[in-house]
Amino acid sequence: MNKCKNVPLQEDRSSRGNSCAMDNSSGDDYDPGPLPSLTDPSSQSSESQAKDSTVPSSSDSPPDSRPSRSSSPSRSSLLADLPPFCQVAEPYFQWNNISGRKCIKLIDKCYDRAVHWIPNLFKVPHGKSGKSFVQELSLLFRAYAEASAKESIALKAAFLFPLLVLQKPFRNHADALDRRLQLWQDGSFDLLLKEGETIQKNLRAGFRPPKGDLAELFSKLIFQGKVKAALRLLNRSDSRAGQPLSLDAPVSSSDPSVSVRDKLLEKHPAPAPSHPSYSLLTSTPPPNHDPHFIEFHRIDGGLIRAMLMRMDGAAGPSGMDVAHWKKVCTSFSRHSDDLCSSIAMVARKMCSEYVDPHSISALVSSRLIALDKNPGVRPIGIGEVVRRVIGKAILSVIKYDIVDVTGCSQLCTGVSSPCEAIVHTVRKVLESDEVEGLLLIDASNAFNSLNRSLALRNILHLCPSLGRILINLYRMESNLFIGSDTLLSREGTTQGDPLAMVMYAIASIPLIRDLSSIGSVKQFWYADDASGAGSLKGLRKWWDRIGEVGSYYGYWPNAVKSSLLVSPNMYEEACAIFAGTNVK
Repeated sequence: MNKCKNVPLQEDRSSRGNSCAMDNSSGDDYDPGPLPSLTDPSSQSSESQAKDSTVPSSSDSPPDSRPSRSSSPSRSSLLADLPPFCQVAEPYFQWNNISGRKCIKLIDKCYDRAVHWIPNLFKVPHGKSGKSFVQELSLLFRAYAEASAKESIALKAAFLFPLLVLQKPFRNHADALDRRLQLWQDGSFDLLLKEGETIQKNLRAGFRPPKGDLAELFSKLIFQGKVKAALRLLNRSDSRAGQPLSLDAPVSSSDPSVSVRDKLLEKHPAPAPSHPSYSLLTSTPPPNHDPHFIEFHRIDGGLIRAMLMRMDGAAGPSGMDVAHWKKVCTSFSRHSDDLCSSIAMVARKMCSEYVDPHSISALVSSRLIALDKNPGVRPIGIGEVVRRVIGKAILSVIKYDIVDVTGCSQLCTGVSSPCEAIVHTVRKVLESDEVEGLLLIDASNAFNSLNRSLALRNILHLCPSLGRILINLYRMESNLFIGSDTLLSREGTTQGDPLAMVMYAIASIPLIRDLSSIGSVKQFWYADDASGAGSLKGLRKWWDRIGEVGSYYGYWPNAVKSSLLVSPNMYEEACAIFAGTNVK
């Protein structure tokens, strides 16, 4: 199989010979989806042209032989003006007696249905069946990392695998796992799906809210390591605050016309246009701009295991929480070692080359929970544990690169005791006679509103070692599964991603540098929380400038939640200078 490392951005697939031709040897017409192509930034006149561009079909294929995969976003969902990626290997493989394309179709169908199930997995048992489970999981991750013929579907299969074979049966777990592993090896995905849906049907029919003695429930959660859940249990009251909401429920009883679904869609906006004048990267970077792959060789199985052992938390769409992953990565001798090494290989690949975003769609998907803020809705995203551990491993390797970029401009990227540092600095600044006030700015829906396209290009320029992995993760919209519905994350960062904070921090550096032109104001930033100290007229200029250029970066100051602190004798002057801004 020929792999194309540097595919020309507007190249016709028919000119690439056998490397992109369809496999017509089997009886299946199904294909794993369109091979994405991006518009060449040097010839692109506008972002809309990139989205409207089409990719010619191979002349060797019939017109109707490449239907789009329903679970994958279309080519128009790919962000333009980013470096080209390497297309996945053609699926020339057999799963038992099933052709590669038919296997992909079955796995897609099963995944699209199973990710909406109620979490209901049993812990992997010790013994032969447990080792076989871990070995199969390791092989799937390795199949992706090594660009095998299963590359296009390997990660989705890896996250579907536990959903199908670890559903809690009505009797012995080990026996059920042995039987299901054989069905999985045979490619009997439909039978496993039917069994899982039967179990889920009984779960939903017999679901009851948890009851019992408060002390007993609290102790149980503490011994399970679920400290946050135990503390929430102690906060019981008649209020709905902190409780999950259904999509069709009204956000407020005073306005039943606005549903939770409407509010979630509002908090996950469509992509905003990227303005070239605010991009630090004016053209596609040359190859020598990218970091050397040797930098990421420190990401190995040992680091993956170390990062995992420091984590806790709930499960992503695959249903395996951190406790599940800790067991499979530590309790099965060499099989656990192989699994950690395979995950490390995936991490190194994503740091060292631009990958096809369709091949990692399952890795970047998340579960979404809508919590009641009373009033309002707080969306909580829970990503796959594998994505989270990969993110933490990458941060441990390149943290000094990140701090070198942000310095003291953004204190949310690993600076020791950042909040205390801000407090002491502000206190010292306020002692100056030149400082007349302190302006505290709060941004609306900050992380979800970040201009993703502009952020990725600026980060690639400022911090190349982080830019490539972020482009791989955020080049394409990702799925947010909530109940039986699916929303899309198309702008900003994804909740639950360990890289989200540093992504936001570095993306805000160009804005901070622009605002520093107002020399009479001293800035203090912690993620989206901005503070400025200086003269009242200087603070008003600073506020106006943020409103003027902040929107280009996806930063929308919320005047109602922003505050200006002044001494009593400056109050009237402050009200006059900030008249009409709604700043408190």
